[in-house]
Amino acid sequence: MTPSPHLTLVVVAAALTVQCFAVAAALRLLVITRHGWAWGCVSLALLLMAIRRGLTLWQGVGEAQAVPADIRPELLGLAISVVLCLGLVLLTQVARETNRRREQSKSIADRYRTVFEQHPAVMLLVDPVTSTIVDVNPAAAAYYGYPREALRQVPTSRLWESRQEASGPSAPGASPPIAQWLSRRAHTARHRLADGQVRDVEVRAGIFNTESTQLLYLVVHDEGDRLASEQDQAEHAAFSRHNPSPLVRVDRQGVVLFANLAARRYGIEAGHPLVASIGRFGELPLESLIAHGLTQVLEAEAGDRVLQLTVHGRSGHDVADVYTTDVTLLRRAGDALRESNEELRRWVGELERHRHDSDAHIELSALLQSCESVEEAGHVIERLVPTLFPDSSGAIFLDLPQTSVLQSIGQWGPHAPASVTFHRDTCWAVRRGQPHAVEEMRAGLTCPHLMDGYEGYSVCLPLRAQGAMPGVLTLRGDGRLRDASGQRQARMLTDTVGLAIVNLRLREGLREQSIRDGLTGLFNRRYLEETLALEVSRAAREQSSLAILMIDLDHFKVVNDTFGHATGDRVLRALADMLQRQVRSADIVCRYGGEEFAVLMPDTALEHAIRRAEELRQAARALELPAPASNGSLSISVGVAVYPNHGRRASDLVRASDAALYAAKRNGRDRVETPPPAEPPPDPRTPAVADPQALI
Repeated sequence: MTPSPHLTLVVVAAALTVQCFAVAAALRLLVITRHGWAWGCVSLALLLMAIRRGLTLWQGVGEAQAVPADIRPELLGLAISVVLCLGLVLLTQVARETNRRREQSKSIADRYRTVFEQHPAVMLLVDPVTSTIVDVNPAAAAYYGYPREALRQVPTSRLWESRQEASGPSAPGASPPIAQWLSRRAHTARHRLADGQVRDVEVRAGIFNTESTQLLYLVVHDEGDRLASEQDQAEHAAFSRHNPSPLVRVDRQGVVLFANLAARRYGIEAGHPLVASIGRFGELPLESLIAHGLTQVLEAEAGDRVLQLTVHGRSGHDVADVYTTDVTLLRRAGDALRESNEELRRWVGELERHRHDSDAHIELSALLQSCESVEEAGHVIERLVPTLFPDSSGAIFLDLPQTSVLQSIGQWGPHAPASVTFHRDTCWAVRRGQPHAVEEMRAGLTCPHLMDGYEGYSVCLPLRAQGAMPGVLTLRGDGRLRDASGQRQARMLTDTVGLAIVNLRLREGLREQSIRDGLTGLFNRRYLEETLALEVSRAAREQSSLAILMIDLDHFKVVNDTFGHATGDRVLRALADMLQRQVRSADIVCRYGGEEFAVLMPDTALEHAIRRAEELRQAARALELPAPASNGSLSISVGVAVYPNHGRRASDLVRASDAALYAAKRNGRDRVETPPPAEPPPDPRTPAVADPQALI
């Protein structure tokens, strides 16, 4: 029976699919096993078969006549492809597992190789079949005296020495068979070294599995070293028994297992708890120390002696060794040294604090000497006093002239006094003229001006300098204020501040005298010259106007001649008071000389200046004169000049206002005049020239 073409195409497609899976499996084997030439050929053959099947399938789909008539070869090819694909998949799983085991074995071998190379014991790897040395570690090469290359691939009999005595040179002996090596944990032998020495050794053997075979590893211990070690242990035991320092061994419960003679002198006996023999010495976690092989150092008291216990856990022996040292003298010397160090640190701290305080006093004194006013000095004191008394609060109060009131000019700290002003009689320090301290608000005699709820230490210190007491310094806080050093620094502070305040007030008084008129209290001509130059420069910079009123008292000579100079002085003072009341706070009234006055009006245009001059003239006419001139009347003549209309320099403005004043005098007095502009108004962008010398 001839199969249909469609069935043949299905068989060909199935065979093509299976062959593609087989190609993928062969390529995966190529990657896993890294055998390129073998699995590469298989992959190529399968790929060619798949290509042939693909061509057949493509031709059959395109032309029905190209479909093979006999289906049996295709079925056979499909069966072979299925079997081959299944075999490749199985081989892939086997190769993957083999590769995983190889990697694991290689990792284990690498770890053992590291141990083999770095271990201090003599180690040999031996082929159990041929009894040939495969490799030795560096310790073995050093022990036998051969290079490592000279010991590789040589029979073990080269190192083994026969135990039979011979009169001639010793002959190489045979190494024990593998069964003897593995039958017991260790056996003794005689090994020959490169220099001809024959040493008694103990050999321990074991099996080491590699990727391809099994090797025998031998660990060799020199008997001489072991005997020396045993001798050292015996000597150590004898040393422990006769050591002058107490040595004790305890179990996990703290029961003494061994105590040497020195320990028994302190009452430590075997079979008794250690804590019962020398008293309690703090927490001792014996279980943890023994389990982890740790060491802990602590101290204990045995009578009047101080012992230092070094407890070392021995995890392999389930015990702990206690090494005891009598540190009584050392402890006493340490306590004495510690006290000396504390005293030294205290003195160093005192010196450092004294240096710091000296620097702070020097800085405070220098800054106070540089201050221009008492208010500026108050700011300096606020900043620097906390550096002398870091945890303190306080304030400085100065007396107001011509009153009995003291006013604060500086405060600092969280507990500064709440009162800003107080009467001098409410402060005990001011009344008594000496410091007044209060330990506690409830227990001491507290100044009434400090009753604001603060409960701690407070002290009021009067400021004294040159026989005067300009104020009082109040400090609050604990700590340093209570000790002698702090009180000494507080007294030095009051001396420094008091002298600075007195000097500042003296300087302010001298300055006031230099710029004030003694009769009227107004600014004098010198102050006018300095201020006018500054105001002209400011007006030019800000492109604003500036007016100056030059005022003269009409017929003042008649007042002096008629009523006397005393009455004339009272008239001048009355006029000065009126001018002060009538002008703005920004305006400046000066006595220019004799019966002449000047008023500077910043930011005032010509029209406004004329209006203000008229108001002053009217106020002067309404002014009541003091007796005996009370029945008379007063009039003034005013000359007005404005920047920049009448001049760009201070001297130009003074000259222009004088000219206007003289014009008012000539035109009948009791009037306001302005000078004609000598030239067109100047460019306001042109800076003015302040020429104070031109006014003289």
